[in-house]
Parts: sequence; C-alpha cells; structure tokens
Amino acid sequence: MNWEDDSFRPNKEKATKKYIKNEIMNYYLLKERWYELLDKGFYLYQKSPGGSLVKMPEGQCSKDGIQHKAVMNESEMNVMQEPLLKRMEKIRNWMDCLTKSQCKVISVYVMKYQCDNLHEAALETGFSEDTVNKYTKRAIDRIYSKNSNIL
Repeated sequence: MNWEDDSFRPNKEKATKKYIKNEIMNYYLLKERWYELLDKGFYLYQKSPGGSLVKMPEGQCSKDGIQHKAVMNESEMNVMQEPLLKRMEKIRNWMDCLTKSQCKVISVYVMKYQCDNLHEAALETGFSEDTVNKYTKRAIDRIYSKNSNIL
C-alpha cells in the first residue's frame, strides 16, 4: 500500500476528537514553554548595558549595540510566544463551553494525569471511574460540536 494512496479516507470526526484530546493534554506543556520564553525575555532585559565612557570606534556598526540586540531579542520572543498563546487561548475557549463537572474531569484526568491514571483521577474528582470516562468522552464531543472550525 502506498502511503499517499488517495483511496484511504480517515474518519474526520474521530481524527478531530483525537486532536482535541491531544491539544488539551498538551496545555500544561504549552504553558510551561510560554513561561520559559517569558523568563528568558525578562532575563535579557535585566542585563546591564555597561557604562563605559570610552568613545566607540568610528567604524562601529549600530547593529552591534546592546539596545539593538534587546529589540531583536524582544521581537524573536514575541514571534516564538505568539503561536503558544494562540493555542492556549483556543484550549481555554474550549474549556469555557464545558459544564463545571466536565471541566473538573478534563482538567484532572486529561490535563494532569494525561489519561493514564483513571483511579487517581476518580479519587481526586470524587466521581466513579466510569463517570470520569463518560464525562471525558462527553466533554470532547461537546467541544467538537460547539466549535465548527477546530482545525
């Protein structure tokens, strides 16, 4: 079978729901990466520019200055942070359409435990394991139905 075979048609709904679940699972990783970039940007601004009274050589290019580097680093940080912010905002919007119980289950079972430890998630949420599974499925179905432009 050729991997580019046109006769193969995946189930779009199933694939989209899997995408939703994976994005929700990655929320804390996105948030952690965003904070790392934020800390890196803050560190760059805390560097002292120096304070030499020595005159710069005549051939010195202004692009070598610390101010120019700081502006360039800031724009690089913004470019790197923007996609992360968009993805995190998208996930927050998805969570806003859920009921309180579904939100609790999703945040504990899917985000925190990464769909691995059903028993611990059930204990933490106060629901039975079966209820945690049902709420997870219903929450993903609800996100899928409420958001027509997910991909």
